[in-house]
Amino acid sequence: MVDNCVHAIPVDSALAKQWNLDYTVTCLSLAALLLSRQLYLHITGSKKQAALQQALAANDAMTLPIHAVCQRSDNPLETFYAPGS
Repeated sequence: MVDNCVHAIPVDSALAKQWNLDYTVTCLSLAALLLSRQLYLHITGSKKQAALQQALAANDAMTLPIHAVCQRSDNPLETFYAPGS
């Protein structure tokens, strides 16, 4: 059994700034995501859609972590997109 607390990673403001986020988030580790039976991603806005397309085309999981999830998961990532306002 996986201890969920071990796999939750608080993202500090410096990392959030590096990822161009204007807020602090809590992320799941790659290990926790890869253990998931279902993977969902909801993105809003053209910048995030472009970043996702870049990540899917790239081969750099360190710069674009979503690439690691897409490439290593046994389950497909289901993406939901909403245009920004």
